[in-house]
Amino acid sequence: MERVLAKQSFEDKPGKMIIDPRDRPPNDDPDTPAFATLRKVHRGMGRMLSAQFGEEIPARHAADPNRVLEPYTFSVFGFYLEISLALHSDTAALLTADIFVGRLYRGYGRALRWLANNRAGRSVSIAFGDQHAKRSELWLSCARVTTSGNRAGLRAALKDIHDELAMVDAGLRMWFPQTLRGDGLTDLEKLAEDEEVVRLMLTSPQGFLDHAHQHSDEQISAALIRDVYGWLGQWDEQLRHLDRFGLDMAGDRKSFLWWRARALFELRRYEELIRVCQELESLADEREKPTIIGVVAQAFYERGEFEEALDVARSATHESSWRVWFTRCLAQARLGRGTEAMESYSGYERLVGKDIIAAKIVREVMAESQGTAFDQSASFGSLMERQPASRNGPHLS
Repeated sequence: MERVLAKQSFEDKPGKMIIDPRDRPPNDDPDTPAFATLRKVHRGMGRMLSAQFGEEIPARHAADPNRVLEPYTFSVFGFYLEISLALHSDTAALLTADIFVGRLYRGYGRALRWLANNRAGRSVSIAFGDQHAKRSELWLSCARVTTSGNRAGLRAALKDIHDELAMVDAGLRMWFPQTLRGDGLTDLEKLAEDEEVVRLMLTSPQGFLDHAHQHSDEQISAALIRDVYGWLGQWDEQLRHLDRFGLDMAGDRKSFLWWRARALFELRRYEELIRVCQELESLADEREKPTIIGVVAQAFYERGEFEEALDVARSATHESSWRVWFTRCLAQARLGRGTEAMESYSGYERLVGKDIIAAKIVREVMAESQGTAFDQSASFGSLMERQPASRNGPHLS
């Protein structure tokens, strides 16, 4: 159970695959040009996927002669991916990718609208149907035709999928931290086949919490309860839960501080948050530091300390962080540096793509900053609260 839940932390450690490797295509494939093309495209496909997505992805083969290969299934950014090859013509194969982004128990409609706009005109597009809506799930898909001799094209297509998903991941971390990512949900659904408490957790998270409180003698995992508080956006309850169980639940000091920082961020307790981030930065590796820098910069912005926010966000070594670009944009706008603010926003959009939530906040902040002093009502969080069915402003991840 703890192994599965570890994937839900926002340190974003990719999930591990469990698949049955076979190194060569089957010998009994039909001897046709189409199958020959498909075998050539397949050759080295696992190595390409491993190089792009950072997993050991061996080849798989299907009994169905119309597919030749089983889908490659793995996790990236906590999303569950299924990539497969199928017959297309005598000279080309069809590469398809189905991506299970995740489920939202709160804010699904708003997340769906954000994702649809973010994916408009992009190569990885939103997939939506009645079943997705019924389960409050977000899905993406794409399809590419590739030829056996176009190895560079196939490699570029896989890189494009990875880069597009990085944009989706960034936006979800900014606005929808309550998302239960697809890879973790897939694992939990497998556990739910045998464990009634997990079934209850997935079908009725609030019912699960009520059950856990009424039946403390059952010794339900504290980590499960912590995660469900997050799915429901109950940050006050999550913080109390963290303080009660502390390191016994988190496993180590750094993980505990990550969880505590997120709860404090959502509750806008910025002074405490800055202190936690100072300790967290001393324990973090280089990959994690841009997130911490962006969060501290935003905390200063929310307190009306715009120059301090820019000082924190100014470091060139952290310019790959979307949060740094966005906070820089808002601080510059507050200081009357409109041209610089829009340049910073362009940097944000390069990393996240089209973002209707961020664009609305930027427009309102720039409008309210024309010749006016800072008004706390125009902070990230308050601006977000003016929107229907909203939550707080940008979120820690």
